[in-house]
Amino acid sequence: MLSPRVNEIVMASRLHAIHNAAAPSVVAGYYEPSAVFLLGTKTVLTNGAGAARELAATPGRAVIVERREEAAFLSSLESMNLAAHVVGQVDGLNYSNGDDTALTVYTLAADMTRE
Repeated sequence: MLSPRVNEIVMASRLHAIHNAAAPSVVAGYYEPSAVFLLGTKTVLTNGAGAARELAATPGRAVIVERREEAAFLSSLESMNLAAHVVGQVDGLNYSNGDDTALTVYTLAADMTRE
């Protein structure tokens, strides 16, 4: 079960919209209702490039990126001269579609810019 594990990472990193009063999380490429239920109803569902734009606009939030959207997410951040910090990762079976799935939780890197 991926969503509960992602939720634990977001809570442990104190980036949870419900429990830590952080900005709503952003999820790219993983559109499971369980993630929205756990992370909060204001969770933003988008693609990799959209997740990068959301993170740039509101740095103090968690961004969860599915493996297929990761290149677009990182490339979009790089084009804005920003860098992401990996908070955690979960791998497992997406039980709703049977696919192996990898999700990485990011936030904006502390220095907020690429070297």
